[in-house]
Amino acid sequence: MITGASLTAPVAELLGASPQMLALCTIAIACGGTAFSHVNDSGFWMANRYFGMSVSDTLKSWTVMKSIVGLTGLAICLVISLFIGWGLDDTSSHDPKGSPAPTKAAQQAP
Repeated sequence: MITGASLTAPVAELLGASPQMLALCTIAIACGGTAFSHVNDSGFWMANRYFGMSVSDTLKSWTVMKSIVGLTGLAICLVISLFIGWGLDDTSSHDPKGSPAPTKAAQQAP
């Protein structure tokens, strides 16, 4: 999750994403991190011991369950993003130095 957040933060800042979209990106990153936690997850070992399953049986059931959790979270994030939009501000049309990019009208003016 830390890697996902580290890679996403500069892009979100560059695009000028709204606080709502940043929150949604955080949830999506958490869903991805949840989907791929297996033997390093204490819940995996608790389920293994509590239900008396073998490691391979626990791995099979845990993989299916966690994949469903991650994909469901992703689907919900995508649906919510349709309602809140990207929330991009006008700074996305500026160059990195902060000066506005020329518009078509300004380029055609004599």
